[in-house]
Amino acid sequence: MGKLIRLFAVVLILAGCSTDADEPDLLAPQREAMERADDVERVLQEAADRQRRLIDQHDS
Repeated sequence: MGKLIRLFAVVLILAGCSTDADEPDLLAPQREAMERADDVERVLQEAADRQRRLIDQHDS
């Protein structure tokens, strides 16, 4: 009986360690939001660079 309980415990432990490919990616929305934020930051930086170049052209 003790061996059966140990075997059952080992099976449960191994089953708990298995990976399931169908698990949802819980961090995907956060990653997508960070990617969008990076895109926005890039666009804003490009606009600031253009504005700086225009100001420099008018000053010279």
